[in-house]
Amino acid sequence: MSQFKSGDMALVVGGKVLLGCEVEIIKWVQPGQVYAVVRGVTYGLDPASPGGGWHVRNGTTTGIKEERHLMPLRGNFAPEREKSSEVPA
Repeated sequence: MSQFKSGDMALVVGGKVLLGCEVEIIKWVQPGQVYAVVRGVTYGLDPASPGGGWHVRNGTTTGIKEERHLMPLRGNFAPEREKSSEVPA
């Protein structure tokens, strides 16, 4: 079972693409599946890939990351707009 769902934030802790960046989890992508179309160019996960991965986005940069290369950002790492709407107990 995955620890992520669409809309979650994560820190990229492995691989080459977006290393060290905070990213938004978009969706799970299976090998051979198209995950983005940018300016008319279609991007998909290689059908020969051994497994799926998470489509992630950091601003305008997008990519696929294995779950083991993502660290969930929760708790104190919530976006400021969420922190500002919390009501103290």
